[in-house]
Amino acid sequence: MPLILRIITIDHWPLWIAMGILLTATLSQHLIGRIPNLLSATGIVIGWVVAVVLIGSGAAPSAGGGIGASLAATFLALGLLLPFWITGKIPGGCVKAQMAFGTWTGCALNVSAAAAVTAIASLTGAVFTVLLLQISLWRYKQELARKEADDEAFGTQRVDENDRPRLFPSQLTLTLGSIAGVLAALSFGLV
Repeated sequence: MPLILRIITIDHWPLWIAMGILLTATLSQHLIGRIPNLLSATGIVIGWVVAVVLIGSGAAPSAGGGIGASLAATFLALGLLLPFWITGKIPGGCVKAQMAFGTWTGCALNVSAAAAVTAIASLTGAVFTVLLLQISLWRYKQELARKEADDEAFGTQRVDENDRPRLFPSQLTLTLGSIAGVLAALSFGLV
């Protein structure tokens, strides 16, 4: 079976919900500037309930997932992204959305596969986010320095102390990195 078709099987349906949560979080951050706790917390709690009630009882198909894998992947995502949140590189809403991703990945896959997919997706997304954030901050500082130099040269006042960069689309880069991570996990045969 071709690699991409493996993820489309009925046993992997929770992975589609995991991706849906990340895409919804991306849209939310773009539209309202934040990711509501209602989205991420509900995604986590419903994922755990599904892991126990539907997958644990055999009422829903799974490729080996369950509550153990779901809990492990949830807290793995938290552990991997916590340092990025503490240092201010990734907002808390993005961390919680990635935890919801881990929750649903654990519904689909056994513990080792869920941990591998969650780790690859979370770290790929985080590295992608931090690199683009650093480039964005560097460009902002360069533009600010150029404006200040122009102000000094021409005796104008264009730079406002409240002039701040736009909100960095961290959930977008985290989601794109996560999708790349899932595709990488597919190519490594982890899914």
